[in-house]
Amino acid sequence: MQRELEWQSNLISAIASFVAAEHRVRGVLMFELHAAVAEVARRASNKGRLDPLALRDSLLESKRLLTEASFLLNHEPEILPEGKIALQAKRNLVDLNALLQNIHTTIGDSPL
Repeated sequence: MQRELEWQSNLISAIASFVAAEHRVRGVLMFELHAAVAEVARRASNKGRLDPLALRDSLLESKRLLTEASFLLNHEPEILPEGKIALQAKRNLVDLNALLQNIHTTIGDSPL
C-alpha cells in the first residue's frame, strides 16, 4: 500500500505539471489518495504500530488532500461521477474533522 501512496503522489505531481487545468482528474486522484492515506493510518493504528501523534499527522495529511479534492471538484454537477465524489468528499471532511477533534481531546494536541 505504501508503494501505491508514492505512485499516486507522483502521478498527481505529474498531472499538476502537465495538465494543471484538469481539475476533475486531479480532484479524483486526490480523493483516492486521501482514502489510501487514511486507510494506511487506520491499519497501522489498529496493529499498534502508530502512536496517537503519528496517527494525527497522517489524518491531517489526509484532510489536506481531501480539502484540495473538495475544492477542485466543487463546481462539478452532482449528476456526474466527479460531482458525487465532491459530495462524498464534503461528508468525509465533516467526519475527519470530528475524528481529529476527538484525537485532540484525547491527546491534547492541536488538530489544526
